Amino acid sequence: MSFRAGAFPMKSRLGQCVALLAAATAGCTATSRAESPLEQYLVGSGFSGAALIVVSGSVELRAGFGLADAAGGVANAPDLIYPIGSLTKPVTASAILHAVSAGHLELEESICRHIQTCPPEWAPVEVRHLLEHTSGIPDLFGALPEAPLLQTTAEVDRLLSERPSIPLGAAPGAEYVYS
Repeated sequence: MSFRAGAFPMKSRLGQCVALLAAATAGCTATSRAESPLEQYLVGSGFSGAALIVVSGSVELRAGFGLADAAGGVANAPDLIYPIGSLTKPVTASAILHAVSAGHLELEESICRHIQTCPPEWAPVEVRHLLEHTSGIPDLFGALPEAPLLQTTAEVDRLLSERPSIPLGAAPGAEYVYS
């Protein structure tokens, strides 16, 4: 495999986001080859982030470069948990729309159909309201502890079971509130 200079514009925001999202892929284990042409390029370009390159199911590169937190001196690593915030929203929206197109989900159905312990006040909230940021559901992010991805659903279920009543901040569809 050969790489040419300029083939990977990692200084661009898109290049950084792709590498960052690739780093979030779990379960891959392999040792990257020492100083492959891509590694040389990433180091030489000043790239700071994590990279995962998989070709035909084989991990070709899995490594961190530079610092994740310059002030704290935290090095980037493939297993580092990055605070990616809202980068997951377009991916989630795409997955929801794919499920809608496949007939597994409807935009006009109540979210309570999919939430194990759904507060009764949330019954009028439809899937489309979540995509439009018009659900009226209050921001509960601060009430949830940090948890690994695979435990997030359990944490949300726990929070909802502890709070059987969570009033909406506005009627569904009435107010746009980004969260």
